[in-house]
Amino acid sequence: MSGLDWDQPLSTNLQTSWTRFAEALPLLNSLRIPRSVDYHDGEGRVELHGFSDASSWAYAAAVYLRTTNSDGTSLVHLLVAKTKVAPVRPISIPRLELCGALLVARLLRATADGLGLNDTPIIAWSDVAVVLAWIRSHPSRWKPFVANRVAELQTLVPPNSWNYVASEDNPADAATRGITLAELATLKIWWSGPPWLCDGDYATKEPVNVDSGAEEERRTVATHVARPVEDNPVLQRFSSLSGLLRVTALCFRFCHNSRHPLEKITGLITRDELESARLRWIRIAQWMDFRDEITRLEQRKPLAARSPLFPLRPFLDGEGLLRLPLFRHSGVDYAGPILLCTTKGRGHKVTKGYICLFICLSSKAIHLEVVSDLTSAFFLTAYKRFTARRGLCRSEERQTSGYVQGRLHILQ
Repeated sequence: MSGLDWDQPLSTNLQTSWTRFAEALPLLNSLRIPRSVDYHDGEGRVELHGFSDASSWAYAAAVYLRTTNSDGTSLVHLLVAKTKVAPVRPISIPRLELCGALLVARLLRATADGLGLNDTPIIAWSDVAVVLAWIRSHPSRWKPFVANRVAELQTLVPPNSWNYVASEDNPADAATRGITLAELATLKIWWSGPPWLCDGDYATKEPVNVDSGAEEERRTVATHVARPVEDNPVLQRFSSLSGLLRVTALCFRFCHNSRHPLEKITGLITRDELESARLRWIRIAQWMDFRDEITRLEQRKPLAARSPLFPLRPFLDGEGLLRLPLFRHSGVDYAGPILLCTTKGRGHKVTKGYICLFICLSSKAIHLEVVSDLTSAFFLTAYKRFTARRGLCRSEERQTSGYVQGRLHILQ
């Protein structure tokens, strides 16, 4: 646009254009538009055809009614047309053409609903190959601007109802490039559509490159495929842990019997053999992931600060396994009261309860236990469940609460 304010004078070119437009307005009085399309419901065949076009200034749509009588004669009449000014923000011509296609799709659907022609065949036309490529593909393939409009287009007019029309045969072209009133009065293609549309059996054609330019609006999708890399090929041969442990135990038994022929082990696999196999595979798994940490701990060296196990203070137990001193030094506190449901469904009873919190002072991990009240008996029950799951604590941090101090005194 020219960028002028409302009170600034127009340039010479704009004044000339406006004067020419104003002087041609009286020609509208001589323009005659027939109101009848000579169509009677139930007689002959009827079709709705919509044409769209766009330019850097505007995009437009025109809808025509094509009737075919019993003798095969076809007539085409302009029903409705609509034009919109292109946005001020620059948009590519293919995107404007897509906006024109959406405009004609909406106009076709509104015309069919308004005239009660919902069962009438609807045919849409565009002279841009890239727009047809967008419409005939799934919306998910394109970027949001194109995808949103294509999705609406496909709900209004099916993709197989869109056809290609040459630019010189597109009547909507006149609405986008602009014509004078004198030209409009005699422009037959605007009032009656392209000449071939009156033929009894018109043929459609396809553009040379339907997908030309469509790739510019293709949505980029990044797909990441994660494949676990297993360093130990033995683990890939088993689908269950129990099978792996049983085979490993038999292998250990074979090695033992080969080395000690006088002390052979026979019979069913024992629990100790399965436990020995389990510990061996745990040691192998830890060595695969934490080799540097295990080596440093065996040499009694501190872990590297970049190690993920550094803040957890790991150590090696008597079996040579990597352990974490979780809850070895813990704090205890209570939270509540809370309401506890004993059963589900209607008529259930709600009782008051509390939460006993055990906090690891090293890793800040929290273990929760539910207790019914603050008595010593329930605390000891919760503490037994805690130690059965996490192991015994070396020290317990006393809180200021009298309840907690009293319970810890019992443990001492």
